[in-house]
Amino acid sequence: MPRPPVAETSADFRPVVAGLGGSTRATSRALEALRTVLDGAARAGARTVLLDVRELALPILDAGQSDCDHAGVSELLTGVRRAHALVVASPVYNETVSGAVKNALDHLSVLEEEDPPGLSGKVVGLVSVCGNEASMGATLAVRTACRALGAWVLAESVDLGGASFDVDGGLCDVLARDRLRTLGRRVARAAVARRAQDRVGTYR
Repeated sequence: MPRPPVAETSADFRPVVAGLGGSTRATSRALEALRTVLDGAARAGARTVLLDVRELALPILDAGQSDCDHAGVSELLTGVRRAHALVVASPVYNETVSGAVKNALDHLSVLEEEDPPGLSGKVVGLVSVCGNEASMGATLAVRTACRALGAWVLAESVDLGGASFDVDGGLCDVLARDRLRTLGRRVARAAVARRAQDRVGTYR
């Protein structure tokens, strides 16, 4: 009688955490925050991928036409497909998610035609950066979009105000840096836990 597969332990598994976000500005505080989250995930043993919306330069989604041959769209979809977890970091514009980040999330709707569909089985952590006081407007919008795509969104987001950054866009708030790195660790560990849960279900 064949033996069942040996269960993969958390020590064997290094999750891939993709960071999606930033802004169209050359110096993006949201991108700085995102890099800090990925640093926390890497310190927890994860492999990380940065998907900078400025570098991706995504076209506006045309629902009637596939853009999969666009280099930025291809990079986005490939990065998200191979990731076990996703961190989305957006600026807050008019109390909601930026157009560039929302457009990136719209492009992920292509994944709903795949198996598993959308962001099913993936852990998602949320970050927002506002120019003035911290606001949850962007993370609330992103939470709704990611849940619609089937993601498992962590309850606690990190929402930062402009005072956490210096005039050059660098993160100068020690407490904010700790919160962002903590989020990265939580995302990585949640991805490991989710993977273990899925594998246990497979062997039942």
